Amino acid sequence: MNSPGVLFMPQVPRWGIQEVAVYGPQEGNPFTERRIRGCFQGKNETVEAEGFYDGEGRYLVRFMPSFEGEYRFEIRADFLEEEERGSFRALPAEAGNHGPVRVANTWHFAFEDGTPYYPVGTTCYVWELQDDARIEETLNSLKEAGFNKIRFCVFPKHYDYNLKEPRSYPYEGTPMDSSVLTKENFWEYTGKTEGNHWDFTRFNPAHFQHIEKCIAALGKLGIEASWGELEARPFSALHPGGNARLRPGSPASGMGRGLLRAADGGGKCSVQLLSVLLQLYAAFLSGFLF
Repeated sequence: MNSPGVLFMPQVPRWGIQEVAVYGPQEGNPFTERRIRGCFQGKNETVEAEGFYDGEGRYLVRFMPSFEGEYRFEIRADFLEEEERGSFRALPAEAGNHGPVRVANTWHFAFEDGTPYYPVGTTCYVWELQDDARIEETLNSLKEAGFNKIRFCVFPKHYDYNLKEPRSYPYEGTPMDSSVLTKENFWEYTGKTEGNHWDFTRFNPAHFQHIEKCIAALGKLGIEASWGELEARPFSALHPGGNARLRPGSPASGMGRGLLRAADGGGKCSVQLLSVLLQLYAAFLSGFLF
């Protein structure tokens, strides 16, 4: 059960999300100056997971149990005097949750439980960074059209069909005046950073928390999620130092925020689909396909 220093769920479903929360220091820059990790062990697997700072003194480590049964975990952090320990039980998977998408028999896709997966996808670059009404409209459209995969951006993106300001940005700071952008001139600003003032060492947790809610909404509809991080302007021209800060364990990293694990855990929102597609593309380039 929970102790005064750590919060977690005593039971989670197989392929669900176990989120262990530990409260720690807010001083300095916790995004770059603090580290937290967890080790989760069950009868059939042992997994090391790196955690991240989620704002307001809250540090998280996430884990997806791949099997049913008892699990134990240990949380280590540079601000903890000793390890935090706990245990929980992984219950049978929830109805409709078939686990992550994998390559099946070289040329096909299937969920972890063997259920075939036939991807029918689309791209909606920044649907999740629009207002609530447009987000709901997008979800309804995806459901009605029968899509079961969507690709989108984690970072904001201005392009011909979207010149609006996003609801949030991934970093602390201020953006350029985007009111100057038009369909005719927005390409002139590609790769430029004038007018943007960002602290690439400090993330905006609310930005990623909102995206996670959108991923959960996709999961309820049985839609897999894949995304690109640095494709989107105004962050497509991040300097090498900025890119390096997207380390595992930081909110801007899919692995760091646990988005990969959270998505896999939902079973319906596995971003491992992206790696699967890349494997098939590599096979195509090697002449093994088609």
